Amino acid sequence: MFKKTKLENGLRIASVKIPSVATSVGIFINTGAVNESPEEYGLSHFLEHMAFKGTEKRTVDEIAREIEFAGGATNAYTSYTHTAYYASVLNEKVLDTVEIILDSTFNSIFPLNEIETERKVINQEIAMYQDRPSALAFYNLQKALYGDQPLGGNIIGTHESLAKFDRDSFVEYVEK
Repeated sequence: MFKKTKLENGLRIASVKIPSVATSVGIFINTGAVNESPEEYGLSHFLEHMAFKGTEKRTVDEIAREIEFAGGATNAYTSYTHTAYYASVLNEKVLDTVEIILDSTFNSIFPLNEIETERKVINQEIAMYQDRPSALAFYNLQKALYGDQPLGGNIIGTHESLAKFDRDSFVEYVEK
């Protein structure tokens, strides 16, 4: 059965108990592509790619070691309305994993080398979607319906928008 809990600080928790040796946990942030200005198109998605790339407490390798090398898996996605960061781990690692996800989400240091690596990855992702007729049709429909406003933008951004983003872009967007 689904259980909803709201903490005093406003954090909402949804949980369901399923007998298993593994647990999935995630944080869903109420910010996505609709929160971007035209100059920021793709920034939420790029920020999502920077998840788990290092904090003041942990390097990217330490994060991988604590979750993935212990049999878990991390992932993230961006939509028009929200961004999600999540992991599946063995039950005994769930509390540590919650702390890692929160640390990675709210205390990322956005290492410059990781920004450049992910910029290349996203540029490849853009090229991949440009080769898919269904993805192009969806993007063109959104653009035709909504024009130059957030719902008319491309969630993953463009080659041009990606080229402009730097570490300050991420810091300012998170603060906003």
